[in-house]
Amino acid sequence: MKKLDYTPNLAARSLSNPNAQSIGVVFPPMADKYQMSNPFYIGALASINRISQKKLYTVNTATGDSYEEILTSVKLLINRGQATRFIMLYSEQDDPVYDYLLDNDQQVTVIGSRKQPSDPVKTVDTDNHLLGVQSTEYLLERGHQTILFVTNSTEPILILDRFLGYQEAMFKHHVVAPPIFLLDTDEKAPLFINTLKELKPDAIIAVDDIFALHLMQAINETGLNIPEDLSLLSCNNSPFAQVIHPYLSSFDVNVAELGEMAVKQLVEPSMSNSILVPFKLIERESVIDRKKNVKNHERRNKCPKLQISKDSRLI
Repeated sequence: MKKLDYTPNLAARSLSNPNAQSIGVVFPPMADKYQMSNPFYIGALASINRISQKKLYTVNTATGDSYEEILTSVKLLINRGQATRFIMLYSEQDDPVYDYLLDNDQQVTVIGSRKQPSDPVKTVDTDNHLLGVQSTEYLLERGHQTILFVTNSTEPILILDRFLGYQEAMFKHHVVAPPIFLLDTDEKAPLFINTLKELKPDAIIAVDDIFALHLMQAINETGLNIPEDLSLLSCNNSPFAQVIHPYLSSFDVNVAELGEMAVKQLVEPSMSNSILVPFKLIERESVIDRKKNVKNHERRNKCPKLQISKDSRLI
């Protein structure tokens, strides 16, 4: 075959062998170091690999710095027969990769939401609206009143879902909800610091643990202390949640189960087309109960103070 300069047609081999099945895992654009270091994607891929091997499926990935590069990678996987179905590790509002897969009738599971309710894709997701509600109510129940929702992007659908949940909880408890704060560039750091000084929030909801660590650094530079002055609540419960003190209180979205369910959804016809994976809060050190602090302060003030006269003597 080398003498004839022949390259085997992998797509033809795949078609001739119905047992040769493979899954293409599509990553979001990885142009910035923040995305590249996000453990959510590595955790999901590890779970997908593990379950795919049990199901006798191979796994190939489609990555790139931009949507254009990812789309090129996806087309190569399809044309070479290296992916017979796809798992997308993200869902964003304007995504040509998503549109291409749908337009070409590919079998797709999205770890996230459909762009449109009628889109013919399967989804495995966290109830991000409920997560937004519960994270906000968790802080409100602990005496926080000025809660700021901070993110590094508004493109992911999950961010908008969480923010809507945050707004709903604030409205329900008759508390004013500040606008979403988008901290997507280093140039906006001074604006974030000014917002802390002017708004004086007593709690922040961060989009995930890595981003929360960046916020923690900026907050410390202002002289504020976490959680004494400002509570910080995060999401994903990644290893980064326990990198530095105070350890982050963070919602565990069960990344391993998201990956596992995505594979099963693709290869098992009996699985539901829409699956919600439960989440839970892991409480650590970055959120304080302000109500308890107030009660303790009041209790100390009510205690009678020891009166010592000027001529008292220690014996």
